[in-house]
Amino acid sequence: MFGSRRAPTRLATCALLLGAATAACAEPQQFRHYSAVDGLPQAQVTALHQDRHGFLWAGTFGGLGRFDGRAFAQFTTADGLSSNTVQAIASEADGTVWAGQSRGLCLLRAPRARFECPDLAGIAQANVQALLVVGDALWVGAREGLYLLRRDAEGNADAETVVDDDVAALAPDGEGGVWVGGRQGLRRIGPAGPGPMLALRDGAGVRALLRDGERLWIGTDSGLLLYRHGQVTDAPGLDPALPALEVRGLALGPDGRLRAATRLGLLHAQEEGFVLLGQESGLANDNLYAVLRDREDILWIASDAGLSSLVDGAFVGYGERDGLWQGFVRALAEDERGRLWLGTRRGVQVVAVDAAGRLHEQFRITHEDGLVDDRIYDIEFPAPGEALLATGNGLAHWREGEGLLRLYTEDDGLPGNGVRALQPLPGGDVFVATRGGMATLRDGAVVPIGWPALAQAQVISINRGDDGRVWFGALQGGLLRLDRDGVVRRFDAAAGLSDETIWDVAPDRHGGAWAGSNGDGLFHVAADGAISRHTRRDGLVDDFVWQVLVDRGGSVWAYTNRGLSRFDGGDFSNYGLDDGLLDQEGAATAALETAAGDRWFASNDGLMRYVDSERDTAGPAPVAVIHQALAAGEPIVQDGALQAGSRSLEFHFSAPLFRRNPDLLYRYRLRGADEAWVEMRANRPIAYANLGPGRYVFEAQARKAGQPWPQSTAAFGFEVRPPPWQTPLARGMLALFAVLTVWGLVRLRIRHVEARRRALQQLVSERTRALEQANDRLEHASFTDPLTDLRNRRFLAHQVVADVAEVRRRHAGGAAHPNRDMIFAMVDVDHFKRINDTFGHAAGDRVLRTYAEVIRAVIRESDYAVRWGGEEFLLVARHTEAAQCGALATRLVERVRATRFVVDDAGTAIDSTCSVGLARFPFAGSDVAGLGWEQVVDVCDAAVYLAKAGGRDGWVAIQGAPGVDLGEPARFMRRLKRDPLALAAEGSIVLSGTRCPADPDRPAPGRAPGAVGAT
Repeated sequence: MFGSRRAPTRLATCALLLGAATAACAEPQQFRHYSAVDGLPQAQVTALHQDRHGFLWAGTFGGLGRFDGRAFAQFTTADGLSSNTVQAIASEADGTVWAGQSRGLCLLRAPRARFECPDLAGIAQANVQALLVVGDALWVGAREGLYLLRRDAEGNADAETVVDDDVAALAPDGEGGVWVGGRQGLRRIGPAGPGPMLALRDGAGVRALLRDGERLWIGTDSGLLLYRHGQVTDAPGLDPALPALEVRGLALGPDGRLRAATRLGLLHAQEEGFVLLGQESGLANDNLYAVLRDREDILWIASDAGLSSLVDGAFVGYGERDGLWQGFVRALAEDERGRLWLGTRRGVQVVAVDAAGRLHEQFRITHEDGLVDDRIYDIEFPAPGEALLATGNGLAHWREGEGLLRLYTEDDGLPGNGVRALQPLPGGDVFVATRGGMATLRDGAVVPIGWPALAQAQVISINRGDDGRVWFGALQGGLLRLDRDGVVRRFDAAAGLSDETIWDVAPDRHGGAWAGSNGDGLFHVAADGAISRHTRRDGLVDDFVWQVLVDRGGSVWAYTNRGLSRFDGGDFSNYGLDDGLLDQEGAATAALETAAGDRWFASNDGLMRYVDSERDTAGPAPVAVIHQALAAGEPIVQDGALQAGSRSLEFHFSAPLFRRNPDLLYRYRLRGADEAWVEMRANRPIAYANLGPGRYVFEAQARKAGQPWPQSTAAFGFEVRPPPWQTPLARGMLALFAVLTVWGLVRLRIRHVEARRRALQQLVSERTRALEQANDRLEHASFTDPLTDLRNRRFLAHQVVADVAEVRRRHAGGAAHPNRDMIFAMVDVDHFKRINDTFGHAAGDRVLRTYAEVIRAVIRESDYAVRWGGEEFLLVARHTEAAQCGALATRLVERVRATRFVVDDAGTAIDSTCSVGLARFPFAGSDVAGLGWEQVVDVCDAAVYLAKAGGRDGWVAIQGAPGVDLGEPARFMRRLKRDPLALAAEGSIVLSGTRCPADPDRPAPGRAPGAVGAT
């Protein structure tokens, strides 16, 4: 799958009903778009064709593209075309593909990789606009005329001129002749020769033709006509008063109804008339050139913005225009009335789903209803009509008809205000997981949890199995399980699981559970504790697993960074954008099976519902095609003979399929060398080196996951001729001298084997390097913030563990070690909201990018900066001392103060300042066991608040006083957030900086006593 392809667009829109003066709603459409980024030679696609193998061909102004469902192969003038403007495509039964260009006609003979352009009288320089294969003849329509081309047994072509009309469209008449349309009108050419020209209304020129039984649809430069029983009429149901529709392409859709590509959109025939679908309906562009229905019943549309396919996969997607409040859904739940509760970053949206699958909003719960923080991480229902909402700042208790009843925070006993997961228990208790640990909600009060291992765990997902066991996915330390006997058991890397974040956990029906990890794959823990792991090597689409669902049928669903996988105990079935997913990356923990059996999955850009399993196996079985065979980089022909010693023999094959293409499995073998099949999950070129003399047949097969290997096999036969010394005459002569030449032949054989080994080793090394480079690029993209090109939080979580471990080692043993500290600095842009409100969000983005440049110029090469969120940046200075805080902060603040920030293309520049909060790790002296790095970052946040309260445009550093016992870390952090000045006054912390409060015994200016907050 292409990660760069634009995600499908699904919109339920009302378009103009073209046959009446009313509006009608078209069925929801979901499109998948492909552009030059995905491999098209150029963005404007003007012609479409599917050959007998199933390859989709797309003609553009930049060459010809061939698509197999995974990747585009490109053909340009460098590959033999006479022009890069490809306007018409056709293919013959033997696999030969013809390309009509603005300057001539060319053909590609399978399995060659280069076009050839025959020098045909009249056609070699013609502007070819239409191609049609009828039997063994190729009809060529051009501005210069209509030509009939036939090839002899040797493949040589001969052409004759039929008429000198300007021909733009061709269609078979069903009787061996053709319909010909062009600028002059329409005529039929049969066995007896050309018929009379039928002039059309207002002198309209024909642009497209489609034969539909006894009917002939005619697309003209001013509308759509129908020819039937010798009469040309307006298309029934099409309002003649409409503006002229230039119809350029025609096809019958999967429902048997007409589709027409026009310059204003896609014309769709319905029972009541015609509906015009445009960009508001999900198309990438309104200016269309062609439309095609392939053998899998997928509709393909060519436009000025590339190639689009109408998605009819196993999933139905819902975006903001389908009633979804926000594309990013972080929590999913179903109440006792069957309504869906969607937790987003803006609050809660409650929707009802009707029988047609449409969403109907019931109500919302936001900050206007009393939420302190609109970010929702989990939703549970302790009683009918009531909901518990895990938010970024407290646990909210809501009741229908009454609204928010209570907000539980640290003041009520929660270990932290950031609530991440909830789990109701029999008897009414509710487990509450926060960033600071876990607690229990019991009878309206927060009480400590009874298990120390859980109390301090940073749990982000909880699920209770039918057997009463409770499973916990943690940010660090793997997976935990609370057994019925009250024993807590941990499954981490030492136990065979992972120390990476466990994003989601789902119990199965047998007392075990499935867990999705942050890059280590999908794990299963059996009831007896046995652990099994599934990764990309086993068919999982990606090893980063955000959400896991075990449905009632026992299927395991895992939404990853690269799509959704389903595991039924055999092969993995993988789903991508072509199957209806709106985004390849899932949202953590947001998967749900409703009481009615519907399976819902949330992504970073919308909500999806699994429709049915019949679409999983719909369409034809995949058939492997060998489309290129090379020897030393040069094409070879089927059943050809190669000279002895031919090296770098390479075969390219695939199975053209556009539904469930990521699910395809391949296998190959080279008969004559090895009869055993070699299986693989991704088709790639297969190379052989230095084959001995003999007859060989390369064979390839393809199948869908969960299906048996087919009987059909793609085969390519060839022969390697023996070298001259292995002929009968040479053998007889060599026999006379055998005794004298044994030693020389042995040496020759050794060199031959060694050369073969080196060639294979070099080939493996090159492929390994290419794979490593691709993995490096993927890793860099996943660790980088797209706006500022700084590192993101995922990188920080990946890197900081090793940095902290190094600091701990340097402080171990008590011996002084130079540059053994690590400094965290939180940078907050002052008055950033004012910039956005005054100049717009685009200007705000420019300012943030300039801040990123300033930060990169200030920090050292050994340091790194992270886009923390919004207008905040986090700097991590390694191998330094606490005394360097001031120098780093001063350098940054002064550099920002001296920078002019350009906010628009006109060069308008503004001044900006920042507030910086700093803290070192370890926080106090050499106490590396005190505050963790996450808590030190929270200290930086508190320092930022002090800097802003002190007047902004400066910095404040907070450091633990040497020799002072800070006590229990969670309690210390609560005190720090409530009243840092009190801690400074009692000597527990030391404040420094340019914006420190002047009097530690008094609150900061403009702040309530005991509060730490800023804007």
